[in-house]
Amino acid sequence: MRYQTSVDVANRALQHLGATRIDSDLGFDEASLNASETGFAYDKLRRAELSTSVWRFAIKKAVLRPMDVHTMLLRPTLWSSLTTYFVGHIVVDQNGQMWESTIPDNLGNNPIQSPAWEQYFGPVSVMQYDSTVAYFSGELVYTIDGSGVVRVYRSLENSNTDNPATPTAWDPTVLYFKDQIVGFGTLDAITEDGDEMLLEDDSAIIEMEQSNTTYMSLLDFNIGNDPALPHVPPAWTVIFVGGIGSLKWLQIGGPEFPFGSTIQPPYIIYPIGTGPVSQSPSRSIYRLPAGYLREAPRDPKAGSASYLGAPTNLQYTDWNLENDYIVTRDVDPILFRFVADLTNVRQMTDLFLEYLAARIAMETCQRITQSDTKLQGISNIYQYHKNQSKIANGIETGATEPPLDDYIATRL
Repeated sequence: MRYQTSVDVANRALQHLGATRIDSDLGFDEASLNASETGFAYDKLRRAELSTSVWRFAIKKAVLRPMDVHTMLLRPTLWSSLTTYFVGHIVVDQNGQMWESTIPDNLGNNPIQSPAWEQYFGPVSVMQYDSTVAYFSGELVYTIDGSGVVRVYRSLENSNTDNPATPTAWDPTVLYFKDQIVGFGTLDAITEDGDEMLLEDDSAIIEMEQSNTTYMSLLDFNIGNDPALPHVPPAWTVIFVGGIGSLKWLQIGGPEFPFGSTIQPPYIIYPIGTGPVSQSPSRSIYRLPAGYLREAPRDPKAGSASYLGAPTNLQYTDWNLENDYIVTRDVDPILFRFVADLTNVRQMTDLFLEYLAARIAMETCQRITQSDTKLQGISNIYQYHKNQSKIANGIETGATEPPLDDYIATRL
């Protein structure tokens, strides 16, 4: 069986040491030296080794926009075993990592242990919704109504110009899934004093008023079921906790989500030479995404197709990574490519996990075995797996074009 959990990696390290493996059920909570030492080292070394290379399995992308005076920061609520979460709902665990729900009716599934959650590696900066902007998939916006009520939304597609607060009209030809929201309108007859009346004959003078009701789908593969008509089993409901807007957006925070994500001001004291994007003389700042570990090349194979012998290398950028921000003169959205703080062992390659297990064995060897001879042997094993994993990763990711030197470009 392949690696499944962090305990599997720790047990592989103990196997290298010739030590007793820890119980798979108790894991790092087992009352033993081996569990205590490998458990203490695991997460620290996992992050360290992930940071050493641009690992293919840990590469993520996020669309980032320059922060302005209205930009807020995402603040997910702490996961609770008593709360039912929706698809795309974002929470934070006790270690500060963000997770997003992958299933509807997500109740009692611990994000650290359950496949019902995936780590969230999207933007943490939340822009105020602007009707003149076309948003990319994964971007976060917030709206504020006249009474000061804040709602947070996540775009579900590129070139998204829909108003996130406006329900999408029901379409009998569209396939809907559980928890999706639609608006359904009906025409009502009203008299001059506003009371509803029925049209008895042609002599009656009436006015028609459009009323719109918001429905939530109760079924997957829900198609052709008129929301205003009864169905068996029930297909729609007007009583629900969840989003109320466009299907092109996922609402993840607001009064409809008692335990949804909120936002908070960034409280930035801007460094010298930087500031909100609305201040054109200064540089822009972009907040790094959730789970960022290190930058990955923006377009690693940009020069693979040269044109008439022209220089094909990547162009230099003026990006400076400072604290949790990118400082640059750019003002447009950035498709940022980075190595993420991935914790899911099942998504890592076997060669990397062999490398990580050897590193854990090397770092815990003296404490567990008190053997210098054993340490030397483990060091050799570590170097072997390090070389093998990095060679394989290099083959998979391919060569990265170096930035184009200005002198060479002008000489050509």
